[in-house]
Amino acid sequence: MDAVASYKHEAIARGLPYITLPKEINLGDPVFSDFYKRANYTLEADQKIINGAPVFFSVTIPNTAKNLDGAISFVNFILSKNGSQLLESQGLNPINLTSEGNVSKIPLSLKGLV
Repeated sequence: MDAVASYKHEAIARGLPYITLPKEINLGDPVFSDFYKRANYTLEADQKIINGAPVFFSVTIPNTAKNLDGAISFVNFILSKNGSQLLESQGLNPINLTSEGNVSKIPLSLKGLV
């Protein structure tokens, strides 16, 4: 393989060398949201225009979780200092936490974190 476009964490997980693009074009910094929007492409199928935007990863606990306590523990870990350090070591940069949707459904033990 000569080159591949992927997320930094994918390269790190596979032990591949990578280059870090400047924040102005890497879609990783919400500060540059307006700048990212200036790039776009058109889907062939329906001619829909897709504008550039910051890439975010999110976490949720579905209503159908069979192990709710385990799911809550996992999210608690991900949001903890140790979890954050683990994610950073794998190439995922932390951002300010936000919550969306029906925030009344956020488990009590997680409400203080988001």
